[in-house]
Amino acid sequence: PLPIYASGIPTHPSVTTFYTGEHPITLRIVSHDGKVNLDSNTPVFTEELQKSGYITCAVDSLWRGKPWFTRGYEFYIDSSVHQKNMNAGEIDLF
Repeated sequence: PLPIYASGIPTHPSVTTFYTGEHPITLRIVSHDGKVNLDSNTPVFTEELQKSGYITCAVDSLWRGKPWFTRGYEFYIDSSVHQKNMNAGEIDLF
């Protein structure tokens, strides 16, 4: 079996690590609703996918906690709102 484990708990640090390849301590993103935001110059894998021509889509509501979770997505479907589809640009308006 593969040695797979979460790099951080809770979700915000763990998913941010997944997006960036950086450990939560390195990013200083170690909790939900913390005051630290992901630096806009930090590359995320979804932006790299878009640059390579992939269509990217997320189905979640993480942007409500931290807006960087929309970075690199062409389509973003907020799962907390029934039947409400938004693209990442529309979310930037909030």
